[in-house]
Amino acid sequence: MKVSNVSGKYVIEIENKKVLVEDVKDANGKRYLVFTTVSSYQLPDGNKWEVDTKDAKELKRDELPPDIKKAINMILKVL
Repeated sequence: MKVSNVSGKYVIEIENKKVLVEDVKDANGKRYLVFTTVSSYQLPDGNKWEVDTKDAKELKRDELPPDIKKAINMILKVL
């Protein structure tokens, strides 16, 4: 899948873990929500790699857009 547009980036806390939620569209215009755990890793060369959250808005779950909040609630029910 090739991402053509990222319309929103949010960092939220779910069960004591920070999660990056990206609202993206592919080349065909189909919308996806991408969930990434915000963490860092020590690379073999000694450098540290972190998920880039500089341009993401930090929000509480109740401050998210309604459609994203609904998707998160559906996912958490399954887990």
